[in-house]
Amino acid sequence: MNYRVAGSFFVLLCACYFVFFWHLDALSLRTYDEARRAVNALEMSLNGNFIVSYFDGQPDLWGTKPPLLLWLIVACMKVFGYNEFAVRLPSAIAATTTVLTLFLFSTFYLQSLVVGITSAFVLMTSYGYVAEHVARTGDYDALLTLWITVYSLTYFVYIHASSSKKPWYLWLTAIAIMLAMWTKGIAALIPLLGLFVYTIYQKRLGQLLRSPSFYSSAIFVIGAGLSYYLLREYYNPGYLEAMLSNEVGRYSESVEGHTGDFWFYLQQMQRTFIPWLYLLLPSLVVAQISQKRLIKALGAFCGFYLICHFLVVSSSQTKLAWYNAPQYPIAALLIGLGVSEACHWLIKYLRINPRSKQQLIAGLFVCALLFLPSLRMARKVSGTYVYSRPHDPPEVQLGYYLRRLQKTQPELTTFQVVDMAKGTVGGRRAHTLFYVKAADLDPKYAIALSTPEQTVPNNQVVVTCIPAIKTQLVAQYQLSTIDTKGACSALIVKQAKAS
Repeated sequence: MNYRVAGSFFVLLCACYFVFFWHLDALSLRTYDEARRAVNALEMSLNGNFIVSYFDGQPDLWGTKPPLLLWLIVACMKVFGYNEFAVRLPSAIAATTTVLTLFLFSTFYLQSLVVGITSAFVLMTSYGYVAEHVARTGDYDALLTLWITVYSLTYFVYIHASSSKKPWYLWLTAIAIMLAMWTKGIAALIPLLGLFVYTIYQKRLGQLLRSPSFYSSAIFVIGAGLSYYLLREYYNPGYLEAMLSNEVGRYSESVEGHTGDFWFYLQQMQRTFIPWLYLLLPSLVVAQISQKRLIKALGAFCGFYLICHFLVVSSSQTKLAWYNAPQYPIAALLIGLGVSEACHWLIKYLRINPRSKQQLIAGLFVCALLFLPSLRMARKVSGTYVYSRPHDPPEVQLGYYLRRLQKTQPELTTFQVVDMAKGTVGGRRAHTLFYVKAADLDPKYAIALSTPEQTVPNNQVVVTCIPAIKTQLVAQYQLSTIDTKGACSALIVKQAKAS
């Protein structure tokens, strides 16, 4: 590894730290998926059941994904405690590993530092990737995207490898597919269509089907993928029915009103992949007219991958912004190919011969291209991930408010958090449930969770961040305020009001 590669790698690590880890625990847990995964992991950590995920003491049949992410969060909780940092750390590590995968693949396999640096920074400056529900929250999508990126690139290497090395790359592909399935189930298989089309394009389908390694690795993937589902059904009857309804059903019908037209994801990327979206098609064209066979082949591979993935997720009736997260790394790689070829043409046009000057021109060109998007991302990260966000909706304010009470009211160790009804499915209850359960694990605290319908005894301290609940409490009880901040209040119940 020469000094240019080593220096670039160091700069990349520093950038990854800022983009993915800076104030990682600043935001309170986001509602719905992240908060629910946090509760799943907390309860798994406490009950020791690593097969069946639980929510509020009951098997969770609303979140039916396999448990790899939960296992990683549990491991982080054991080390760092029951907090936002532990919940999000696996996603931040996965995002960093994805960036480094692009860099190392490009630098050592393609032998192009320009592709490595460009693709890595394009990914890190993509809002759709560095966003809630992907790289900086405790959700499935960053980890899923890592495994998909790995198995896609190892499969590309397999297609173009010498015969003696092919089985190794195919098995690496199979292992990454299995890990993707153990992360987010059926969603892990969506990119396989693009890989299949590329195999036909390269006229390698017959070779693949004649390979004994293909069948043994396929049996491994199917067996490993199905093993969790069957094991979970054994210990949690009814799971398979819930899983099929949740994971397969969302392709045939809209779930929870999350819908959109066929161009939903293209419109999404017009907001979350700017300015890079405008370089995708030119990069594909440039790669296809390259004189380098490997660049031309990889450009076609990226094109087939992106088109097929877009067609599959766009055909689904349920549409959510993060479903196209696996497109970002491959799109970044394609742009890296285009920029690398543009640098080559520029150097050729300027007739620059000394290699040191060629490297200087290429470096300046890449830096100029990346400067403004990198500056914009730096501003976004530093401005978004702060420890106080009063403009956040009330349903995610409890996390901030409990931090405040720990600092301003350290003597307040016994109270009730009043939230919505226990049976409610979704995020607001999950957000509250995690913070109450996590705080109650501290021996000095005695915190209970109740609903507005439950009777509150006299002299009991209650905490709520939901304005409608506070209004209901005011109507039912004579209250004294201990502390208030925005929508959140800590109140002492003096006595019930006369009916």
